[in-house]
Amino acid sequence: TKTKSGELTYSFAGSKSANTAAVNTVITPRGGQYHLILLDGTEVWLNASSSIRFPTVFTGNEREVDITGEVYFEVAKNRVKPFIVNTDQSEIRVLGTHFNVNTYNDEEYQRITLLEGSVEIKKNNQKARLKPGQQANLSYKSTVIRVEDIDDLEAIIAWKNGYFQFERADLQSVMRQISRWYDTDVSYNGQIPRKEYSGKMPRNASVKKLIEMLSYTGIHCKVERNQIIVNP
Repeated sequence: TKTKSGELTYSFAGSKSANTAAVNTVITPRGGQYHLILLDGTEVWLNASSSIRFPTVFTGNEREVDITGEVYFEVAKNRVKPFIVNTDQSEIRVLGTHFNVNTYNDEEYQRITLLEGSVEIKKNNQKARLKPGQQANLSYKSTVIRVEDIDDLEAIIAWKNGYFQFERADLQSVMRQISRWYDTDVSYNGQIPRKEYSGKMPRNASVKKLIEMLSYTGIHCKVERNQIIVNP
């Protein structure tokens, strides 16, 4: 059922046995975002170009889902039935908590950021447990799980709240986010500058307004044939 506020909720009619539970997949395209509520009460926000695969009913001793892209979770607490998130690099195990997973395959690292509660991350034979305010970085080139403290958690979930927010991000990182949300390709004229950018912009801005705001930071763009071109 789609609610008036745009949430997607799931109810299950009939028997809740393992034999009748189906598996659903929700996929957001570039330029899309969705909020859904699973049957156990867990709330899930999907950023653009993301997906979640989940059973209509959580049977057995675990609640397990598979994701791609970027997804924010507020997991309903259940101490006897842990919630497990699978990505292409890792397994994230929680009982009830708030966390963000960025697993876009065009980013250098997969990032798992904890806002509340506790999570355990497993990659191959490596494990790490996060505290609130910490982020785990996983590289496709290494089995090491690198954990660091995050100063601004609001920047991590700005997308969920309707904003782009960059903290010392390079130009290509900025434009990858814009490309996904505005469903457009990005190309560069000349050499890409080695510079870091910080700022906050609403995601509901028109492309014209976006380009104007980017120019304030020194990023000069134009639009041609549904493509954003970055100029020196």
